Amino acid sequence: MKKMIKVLLTSAMIGAVSLTTFFSFANQPVVSAAQGGWSLAGHSWPASTRTNITYSRDGSADAVWNNAVNNWNYKTNLIKFTNGGTSGKVSLSTVYNSSIDSDGRATTYFDASKNAYGGFSWLNTYHTSKYTAAKTESVATHELGHILGLADLSSGYASLMNGYTSARYDTFGIYTPQKDDVDGITFIYK
Repeated sequence: MKKMIKVLLTSAMIGAVSLTTFFSFANQPVVSAAQGGWSLAGHSWPASTRTNITYSRDGSADAVWNNAVNNWNYKTNLIKFTNGGTSGKVSLSTVYNSSIDSDGRATTYFDASKNAYGGFSWLNTYHTSKYTAAKTESVATHELGHILGLADLSSGYASLMNGYTSARYDTFGIYTPQKDDVDGITFIYK
C-alpha cells in the first residue's frame, strides 16, 4: 500500500500574516479534495496586483523560470507575472537539498483576508538536475500555480497541478497549464 501524504504541509497564522507552503513530491503521491479538475489553496491576489505579480530571480535556472512565467501569462489574462528586477513580490530560485523528497516548493504570504502579497518558490536541483528541461519546467510552472492559489491534485489527474511529478510529466507529459488548471484560475479571479 502506498503512503498517502496530505498536500498542505504548512499553514500557519503569524499575527495578521498567514502563509501556506506546498511541496511538489518527486516520489510520493499526494491527495486533495478537487472541484472538477482543480483544487483551491485558499488565497488569491487582490485585483490591484493580480495582473502585475512581480517576481525576482536569483540568477539560477533563469530560462526555466522564464518559461514557467510565460506558460501562465500566455494561458490566461486574469493574472500576469512581470519581472520586478531585484525586488519582486515573488522570489524564484533554486536550492540543493538531498535530505527532502521535494523537487519544488512554493510559499505564498497572505493577510487575514487571504489576499496574497508575496511569496517564494524554489526548485530542488538535487532532483531537477536529473530531469529534462521540460520536466523541470513542469515543476516550476506547477509551483507558480500554488503562488496563484491552486492546490495539488492526486496522481490520477492529467493536470499541471497534479502533485506527483512523475505522474504529471512522465505519465501525462504535462509542463504547461491545462484546461482544468485555467478553469481553477478563472474560478478564483473572475
